[in-house]
Amino acid sequence: MNAVNEDARRLAALAEYYDAEATDLGVRTADQFVPPLSTKDRRRRRLRGDEDRTGALVLVKGSDGVLRWDVGGARRRAARRRAGRASRAGLWSWLTGDGEQVAELHFELLPPNEIVAAISKLDRKFAAASLGVDAVGAPSFGLRRWRGGRLVPVAGPTATAKSKRILLFVHGTFSNCDHFLVDEFLATKQGRELVASKRFDEVLTFDHPTLAVSPMLNAFELSRLMRGVEAEVCVVAHSRGGLVTRWWLEGFGGAEDGPRKAVLVGSPLAGTSLASPARIRESMDLLTNVGNALKLAGSAATAFAPFLAAPVVLLKVFTSITSALSKLPIADAGVALVPGLGAQSRVGNNHELLRLRAVRPNKLPSYFVVRSNFEPADVGWKFWRLFRKDQLADAAVDTVFPGENDLVVDTESMDDVFTDASVPRPKIIHDFGTNPTVHHINYFRQRETIDAIAGAL
Repeated sequence: MNAVNEDARRLAALAEYYDAEATDLGVRTADQFVPPLSTKDRRRRRLRGDEDRTGALVLVKGSDGVLRWDVGGARRRAARRRAGRASRAGLWSWLTGDGEQVAELHFELLPPNEIVAAISKLDRKFAAASLGVDAVGAPSFGLRRWRGGRLVPVAGPTATAKSKRILLFVHGTFSNCDHFLVDEFLATKQGRELVASKRFDEVLTFDHPTLAVSPMLNAFELSRLMRGVEAEVCVVAHSRGGLVTRWWLEGFGGAEDGPRKAVLVGSPLAGTSLASPARIRESMDLLTNVGNALKLAGSAATAFAPFLAAPVVLLKVFTSITSALSKLPIADAGVALVPGLGAQSRVGNNHELLRLRAVRPNKLPSYFVVRSNFEPADVGWKFWRLFRKDQLADAAVDTVFPGENDLVVDTESMDDVFTDASVPRPKIIHDFGTNPTVHHINYFRQRETIDAIAGAL
């Protein structure tokens, strides 16, 4: 099969994914969508200055191989405004590579009272099916114990005495502990040996919603579940799980109950540029490209599907607020309506993160860090350069990251715990440095990560 046919097959597979998932994501493909008003009525409403209450997302692959979302035609209109009549086609080609359309999704804009429900539904989609549901049909988030080769829901830990040791896993954004522990950590021989070792009297996981709820409120729940535990608790936290862990240990006094250690892997301790309101459209493009690259690399659906699904729902939410997802100040409000995203934003007015970084607890937990700067050479990941400013000659081009990152979190944020420079930074127990292999999603597939965790805990 030649390269052209292989590329067409891959794009068709991506289109099929969105066709299959459209209804569950609250959108419709072009051939399924029936507008609430006829074309004539919508034209009349526009002439009267009334808002069109429908939206569209078109996924386009450019000649540079990068996937980009055109939200309601905003990119095409921007190209025409910037280029002028004589060179419209040239700039549009530069923006979208002639616009090889992959998927076209339509939806009715969400009324304000349905926005939170849409975000909560996305959290439910990412929750592990094995969690079960509560009385109102929501996932039964909380603690589970690893026993007999499976995770079992529990009301709290049992190995609570001072002489005991607990190993606790806290997952990151768009994830759950079935994926984090079972699919990733236990995929390696070293991971299986650590979890099965006699070093720990109990192995627990903490599942929690990551979009509709901020890390601080996740930590409030974790604090309630772990209150009074005098045993030594050793935490392995991934991504925003590091913020949840810090809020629990420092903000809610979890470190006061007994010895606490935490290995924070790829955690946005000083926020992530991916959640910046000013770059939110580019961030959604980046997430989609990451998801597609993981899919093409043969990753499990639990790894790639969240990165393909989340941008659709979030763009629908943001479009419902801004109507065009423009870079107007109202975009700040859009990100703020997704608490789990806004709390990770690497901006100067992120008050939740600023407060956490200003905390000076009486008893500081022992923190350890694993980090990476992912710079792949593989053609399937070549999009990374176009989302990083220090890799582009044109400084005016909008990007997500100013410099080194693991595709989701700025590398320099991963050990930046306190605003007070006099407080020592946590020990970096493994730094993958600049490398073509280790990114945000596969840290726990690396022997070096597991060995570093085992050594620290």
